[in-house]
Amino acid sequence: MNNYLDDFKLIIRQCDYSNTYKMAWAKAIVELSGLYNDIDTEEVNINLCDIAEKMFKYYWDQTIYFNLFQSVPNQPPVILQHVKKLISLYQDYKKDYKPVVYNKIDDELKTRFRTDFDKAIKESVKNIKDNVGPFFLNFQREKYSFYIFDKKLDHITFKASDLHILYSNQQDLFDLINYRWSLMLEDYNSSPRIGKKVRIMDEQKIRRPKALTFFDKFLDFENENHICFICGERISDDKLSRDHVIPWSYMYSDDLWNLVYVHKECNSSKSNITPTIDEINKLKVRNLKLQAELHDVWNDVFGSKNAKILQEFDYAIEHDYVDKFYLGCRGC
Repeated sequence: MNNYLDDFKLIIRQCDYSNTYKMAWAKAIVELSGLYNDIDTEEVNINLCDIAEKMFKYYWDQTIYFNLFQSVPNQPPVILQHVKKLISLYQDYKKDYKPVVYNKIDDELKTRFRTDFDKAIKESVKNIKDNVGPFFLNFQREKYSFYIFDKKLDHITFKASDLHILYSNQQDLFDLINYRWSLMLEDYNSSPRIGKKVRIMDEQKIRRPKALTFFDKFLDFENENHICFICGERISDDKLSRDHVIPWSYMYSDDLWNLVYVHKECNSSKSNITPTIDEINKLKVRNLKLQAELHDVWNDVFGSKNAKILQEFDYAIEHDYVDKFYLGCRGC
């Protein structure tokens, strides 16, 4: 048992950094191992289509929420290319660009876009046959026997006892794969909180930690008339929305220094577009004005309550967070 598990972990730790295919492949196998935990045969065949769909799911969730590169930009994995195409088809059909996890729409995706989805899985299977399956068994001139691989077949074969080992250590393996995956993504992306972005996909709880209306009591001190940051017109109460100037998909955080009032329509039309340099400069001016307003009234209005908000706001201005994260976002 120990040799099989140790060797499996070794391959995960020592995979090259060319792309994240092997991480997605390993994670799919470990996830699928649970389906065969109680099987009463010596050998188990796992269909490559099932592995490809799991990999598709991982790339879908990471892309639709955070648009993370999975390799050098000019060499995206084939599965990722199909993922981006189907995300575009799905969002254009819905006329809604809010992200949604794969598990919530997989049935709809497979029916409404069946031809494109089937093509994606078929071409992904061919690609992982050529570029993942056999290479996961070879490392530094060593050959491993995690499974039996034959390019002529559309499945890989495991000993049932080996799959049980993977399933029994599933959470530890997920943690290791996610950690390694995060390290790889740091080479391709400037995005902050990459480790959290990768890990949270397992939990399927990708949501903002608090309602953005929480920040209104602070934003109102600089913009009590609710003037839209984007179009410059006054916003009626029924049209009031809050926007992350540097997209939430990049920051994965709600911060006062990055939040402004906008019309709902302006917010929707902007989607996850990277802001212009003029908008960034406008945000920096706004932050300085808001900082002065808050310091004038803080003790009288808030006292020690929410003191952390002001401290974080001051720290962000002092350390040029707007420029720092804008440069990273623009380059990602």
